[in-house]
Amino acid sequence: MTPRIDTIVIDCPDPEVLAAFYAELLDMQILRRPPDLMTIGREDEHPRLAFQAIEEYHPPQWPDPAYPKQVHLDIGVPDATATRAWLGDHGATWHEDGTDCQVWSDPAGHPFCVAHDTWSAPTIGGIVLDSEDHSALAAFYAELLGLHQTRHEWDSFWRMLDSGDGPILSFAKIDEHRQPRWPDPTYPPQIHLDIAVEDPTAVETAKHLGAIQLPDIGGPWPVYADPVGHPLCLCSPSQ
Repeated sequence: MTPRIDTIVIDCPDPEVLAAFYAELLDMQILRRPPDLMTIGREDEHPRLAFQAIEEYHPPQWPDPAYPKQVHLDIGVPDATATRAWLGDHGATWHEDGTDCQVWSDPAGHPFCVAHDTWSAPTIGGIVLDSEDHSALAAFYAELLGLHQTRHEWDSFWRMLDSGDGPILSFAKIDEHRQPRWPDPTYPPQIHLDIAVEDPTAVETAKHLGAIQLPDIGGPWPVYADPVGHPLCLCSPSQ
């Protein structure tokens, strides 16, 4: 099995509250509760969303670069007007209307983008990682996940990987990117990816591509950092 993004893990002070918010927004079911990660999704579909409690939680304060978002989600909805009203009534904070999307923060402070799409149900359409060197980071994930890098006129500040059957993985160029320094809570990752790997050689491939193993703090599997510091977990599909 080619490595795939299995779960998007979101830090927050209250997993129950944030899971309920995204479950209703995305029409997903609660699949797991503590002592496992609070996880939502649809059976037999990936990626799922998981929410973990962080004691010293430092929320992003977008667009302040001193408190960066690090990673954000692009969400496609069939009715952007109705979603806008729902978000305003359920603890989300509106920031601005962009050219193609609305920018909001969830109740824990994570920014995300909402755009109209033709899907019949709300969908995670994209995952965006920030980096000073977005092209190098795109190359890392393209090789690790076996994805094709698409080319656009905005390549100088944005790169995209399209799997064809899941969220588009994108990379935004951020000048003076303030990298996460996991597990230091003052430089938090905010959101990280759990990547399912079946072939043990995928771990060695990740290291060869520039992934660095991070300190062991007692989790079920090793944590690595990609070349710009975003933590990621390489785990078996059963985990």
